[in-house]
Amino acid sequence: MKPVVYVARSKLDPESITATVFKMLDQLWSIVKPKIESRSRILVKPNLTIDKPWDTGATTCPYIVEAIVRWLQMNTNNCEVIIGEGSMLGVDTFKAFEACGYLELADKLNVELIDLNRQPTATIKIPDGIVLKSIDIAKTVLESNFIINVAKLKTHILTLVSLGMKNMKGVLPYRSKKIIHFLGLDHGIVDLNSVVKPNLTVIDGLIGMEGLGPLIGKAVKLGVIIAGFNVVSVDSIASYVMGIDPYDILHIRYAGERGLGIIELDKVEVYGADPSNVRIPFKLPPRSIVDEYPGVHFILGDPCSGCVGSVVTALNVMKETAELRMLIDTYGCLTVAIGPKARLEGSGMGLTVVCGRCLYHMSGKGVFIPGCPPQSYLIRDILRSKIGLPPIYVGEDVIREAKEFYDTMFRS
Repeated sequence: MKPVVYVARSKLDPESITATVFKMLDQLWSIVKPKIESRSRILVKPNLTIDKPWDTGATTCPYIVEAIVRWLQMNTNNCEVIIGEGSMLGVDTFKAFEACGYLELADKLNVELIDLNRQPTATIKIPDGIVLKSIDIAKTVLESNFIINVAKLKTHILTLVSLGMKNMKGVLPYRSKKIIHFLGLDHGIVDLNSVVKPNLTVIDGLIGMEGLGPLIGKAVKLGVIIAGFNVVSVDSIASYVMGIDPYDILHIRYAGERGLGIIELDKVEVYGADPSNVRIPFKLPPRSIVDEYPGVHFILGDPCSGCVGSVVTALNVMKETAELRMLIDTYGCLTVAIGPKARLEGSGMGLTVVCGRCLYHMSGKGVFIPGCPPQSYLIRDILRSKIGLPPIYVGEDVIREAKEFYDTMFRS
């Protein structure tokens, strides 16, 4: 049987969203007939990576989650429904719950909210992992009988898109999140999804985000909700709706190659709306360095698109906030080395920044920023620290932790 994906159009008011979700779930259950045992524990996992409301395009609409929970309460037998999320580094999950309307939702529906960043964890092995051989995961996730992954439809400067597979990174505690970024995000996402598989994935495309996603891109009104039981196939249809070939998204392509799901669009059974009729090409994150930054010198060593997107995003934000000008005034210039083939003679000009795991061997030649690829907010925070400004999300402790991690890894 082909994997089933349902595409639904919806207006943006709560009543229309509820009706759309109810119809979508009714039809999916009538087609596939998944079984949720009585007294099961059901985890609903939205995307609340940051404390911004859903209409910015950054986080999952609470009306979709409310409709899912109501449907479960009406159609399952004595099941416990919980809503769990672990926001990004530097963001308090409960502040995100509050900012995104989930405290009120939980009180109204009498369901528990859980911060997955602060739950007890268990280590699980990843038999066929590429960059992860084991990982710590919140026990709440492992003890759930049914996982509903409620992702957001948006671009991502590191992974091109953030959809269902990427949203599962939120089940990891802080340290595990950092490890995935240290080792390799695209392969790490696939490794994680090979052992923690959502039973149902729902993607909120009511208001998506394009450009500099997942946090500061432009909101796009689509009025679409996409759902299915195989996260890889759901992500493939969702990426098509965004105007992106799923083969161009590394973690989706890797997942297909590793047999985790079907990504060929003609091999997916689509119900509801025709994806081609709701398709709106999204503006993509920057994939090359085309803007000029006076005082910034780049040493490019065939960098990956994720590294480029992260560096460009960080510099654009710092340019808008005058932080880049302060940095240049302080050091004279900024040298940025990115890409595995980058080479530095001496220590570079002015303040030198060495970006990414692939250049760890040159970490002694400048300020090393870890990650594969490194996160834009980490780049910005580290550069802010060099002009005496406090971190917004994370600080230099992440660099120290990464160096210890890489030292151990490269010695073994």
